[in-house]
Amino acid sequence: MDFSAFNPLSSNSLSLAARINDVAKVKRLLKKQNPDLTDNRGWTCLHEAAANDSYESLELIIKHPNIRVTDETFEGHTALYLACIKRASIRTIKLLLETVDEIANIVSIEMVSPLHIASGQGRIDVIQMLLDYGAYVDVQDFDGDTPLHDAAFKSRSEVVNLLLHAGAQPEKRNEKGYTPLHLACFAGCIEAVIELFPFVTDVDLQAGNGETALMLATQRGSQTIVEYLIQNKADPHITNVDGDLPLNIALVHGHSDIFRILLSLTNKEKIKKDMIIVACKPYYFNMDIITTLLESDLGPDFFNIEEILYVKFEKIDGIMASVATGAHTLHELLPYTLACEPMQILKFLHDLNLLDRISVDVSVVGVDI
Repeated sequence: MDFSAFNPLSSNSLSLAARINDVAKVKRLLKKQNPDLTDNRGWTCLHEAAANDSYESLELIIKHPNIRVTDETFEGHTALYLACIKRASIRTIKLLLETVDEIANIVSIEMVSPLHIASGQGRIDVIQMLLDYGAYVDVQDFDGDTPLHDAAFKSRSEVVNLLLHAGAQPEKRNEKGYTPLHLACFAGCIEAVIELFPFVTDVDLQAGNGETALMLATQRGSQTIVEYLIQNKADPHITNVDGDLPLNIALVHGHSDIFRILLSLTNKEKIKKDMIIVACKPYYFNMDIITTLLESDLGPDFFNIEEILYVKFEKIDGIMASVATGAHTLHELLPYTLACEPMQILKFLHDLNLLDRISVDVSVVGVDI
C-alpha cells in the first residue's frame, strides 16, 4: 500500500481546514474533533499545518491539550520533518522546535533527520536553528550519510563550512566507505572541497571499493579539483579494487585533459600494459587521448602488444573449459584508429619506428605511406 499518496476521502474536516490555514474553522473544529485523527498516510491536522506552512492554524493545534506533537506519519515523518522537507517558513519550524524537546532528533524510517533535509536544501537559517535546539550534527541515515555528506554531495559549500565549525566529523564514512570529501569531489564542487580540506588528515583515504578523492574527481571530469588535489599531495598511483589508477579512469571516461595531467605524473612502470588496446576500443576511443599516448615517452614496446582472446565452452559436470583462440593485436585495432586521423597516426608510428614492426593494410583507409 502506498502511504505517501494523498487520498482526499480519508481526510477529516479539521485536517482540510489546517491545510488551507482556515483559522476560524480550525478554531471551531478543535472544540469538537479529535486532533489526532489520521488520513490514509497517517497525517493529522498537525502534519497538514506544518507541511503547508499554516502558521496560525499550527499555533492553535499545538496548544490543544490532546495533541501529540511527536506523532509520526506511516513513513515516520514528524511535523518538523514535513515542515523542513516542504520548506516551511522559519517561524513555523521554530514554533515546532520550541514546543517539544528533542523533536529535532526524531528521524524517519530511513533514519533521515530534519538536519539532513535542511543541509541538502542549503537552508543556513534552518540549519543554525536546528543546531541551536540540539540537533545531532553527525547523525547518520540508513546509508550512513551525515548532514555533512548531504551538503557535500549537493554542492552546498556554505553549509559544509557551517557544519564543520559546528563540530561535524569530516572523515566520517557512510556505508560504502565514502567521506564528505569523496562526495564533494564526485559532485565536482571545488568550493566544498576547499572548505573540507583543512579538516582532512588523509587526502588519499580510500572508500570501500578503493576509490580515492582523486579518482572521483577524475571520474567527474573536474580538472580544477584534480589539480587542487595533486597540488595537495594526492597520490596518482593508488589503485581501486579493480586495479585501476586514476589514469585508467580518465581514459575510460574520456577526460583527455585530465588524462594528460595524470600521465605526466604517473610512474610508467605502474601503467597497465593493455592501456593502448583499451584506448583504441570503439567505446573508449578518444583521439586526444590516443595522441597524448603516442606523444608520450612510453616507448615503441608499449604500442606493440597482444590481447589474447578466450572462448569458454559449455559447463559439463561442473567444469568449464576455455581455450585461447588467437591474438587480437594492435594490427587489428589500428585500422579503426587510422580511419579517424590517418596521417597523424601514421606519422606517430613512423616517428616511433613502429611501421616496420606491424602490418597494417593502409589501403582500406586510402593512405599512402
